[in-house]
Amino acid sequence: MPVFSIGQNKDFRLTGKITDPVNKMIYLQYTGKNGKIIKDSCLIKEGIFPFSGNIAEPAMAILKGNLKFMDDSENPNITDFTLNQAI
Repeated sequence: MPVFSIGQNKDFRLTGKITDPVNKMIYLQYTGKNGKIIKDSCLIKEGIFPFSGNIAEPAMAILKGNLKFMDDSENPNITDFTLNQAI
């Protein structure tokens, strides 16, 4: 049984915790199945936020804590990372 398979669609789970969040929402953008750009959001409850989705291979993702009208390069509430399939 392969641990990592490129070309097969696999689920991912992303759960995070924010201490004293300023906003009640958090936003995730990533490349999903068939190269489609996925934009998702969720409510931060008691500092915890969960995301889940489906990707065919590891994908770059962007997590935003605030959608101020500013360039992403100047936004301190943004980070990028790689999503991997759940094992």
